[in-house]
Amino acid sequence: MVDGSPWPKVSIVTPSYNQGQFLEETIRSVLLQGYPNLEYIIIDGGSQDNSVEIIKKYEPWLAYWVSEPDKGQAHAVNKGLKRATGHILAWVNSDDLYAKWAIHEVAQYLRQNRDIDVLYGDCLFINLDGKKIKYVRGFDYSPIRLFVGSIPQPSTFFRERVLKHGFLDESLDYTFDYEFWLRLNDRYQFKYLPTLLSYFRLHESSKTVSGQLGMQKETYKLLKRHLQNSMLPYSIRRRLTTLADWRLAIIAWILGESSEVPMYLSAVKEHLIHKISFIQAGVFTFIFIPSIKHMSCVDIRKNDTLIRKFCEHIPVRSKSTLMMKLLSQYYLTLAVEKKSPILFIKGVAKNPFYSMMLVKRRIWLSRIFKGLPWELWKTLI
Repeated sequence: MVDGSPWPKVSIVTPSYNQGQFLEETIRSVLLQGYPNLEYIIIDGGSQDNSVEIIKKYEPWLAYWVSEPDKGQAHAVNKGLKRATGHILAWVNSDDLYAKWAIHEVAQYLRQNRDIDVLYGDCLFINLDGKKIKYVRGFDYSPIRLFVGSIPQPSTFFRERVLKHGFLDESLDYTFDYEFWLRLNDRYQFKYLPTLLSYFRLHESSKTVSGQLGMQKETYKLLKRHLQNSMLPYSIRRRLTTLADWRLAIIAWILGESSEVPMYLSAVKEHLIHKISFIQAGVFTFIFIPSIKHMSCVDIRKNDTLIRKFCEHIPVRSKSTLMMKLLSQYYLTLAVEKKSPILFIKGVAKNPFYSMMLVKRRIWLSRIFKGLPWELWKTLI
């Protein structure tokens, strides 16, 4: 390092299964970091494509690799972590990439800040061809914020000592990383490093896209479970639990699990549903933010219809008001992400009062002004 001390050993694990299309780029993003004390482990689940051929090509630079059937992604990561001998650990999936110098930056920061146990940074969502979809900035850590927004998995590194509290939960399909962060939340020090550390690829075979509703359902059930044992104040735990029930009700309805909807809604008081935080949470359940820019007119109308039909089935007196708030938030969200004045006007028209509440509270204001002209706002206020 700059001060002459040795670079801490960093262990990176890549779980892989039939991802030969992306695997080599992932491997190169790790090895070409040029980090002097790197331990790189690849755990392949018995791929039937050209993955093994690619792995063998880089075998001289790998600490360990294996190709054999496993019990899923979390199991594969755990196999790698149990073999790792580094002081700093992380895993990067076989379709994701590390940003240039990411490992150096992380190692240097953790070397200088020994009280930090988990370090995370920014992430850039990319498509099949590696083109930018959305830059995802992290947030300054607090125990509460981790319950309302996860940290990007490929941009997260942790010290080996946190594993004394267990490895990834292999019973989970989607959210084993989030569960791991929540488990560490009350015990260890997290820190946000405001720099790009990874590229997260979204494509049709990605679990993040194909199973977004299943992922959300698993997330909010997991959230409720961890809130029960959290050290957060009761009032905060109660509100976050209610918010999770609200989103679970929407997910259950979309998935056709109508029998579960009343159970979740029974915990949500009608006056809470009309709060901005609940309206926004409801809309973010209907749409997947990173894919908004690529939504077609057909997709937009489809979600509009879904929101309208959902409102018809929930037991509240002010169904029409709730529906127009949700639709207003929906179109304003689309307007911000797509930089579309037409969608913005449509969102305001759905519920002008709700739209002006957002302006009054300065929610999203800077983001809207970034893409939409101030003159448009002046004519509407």
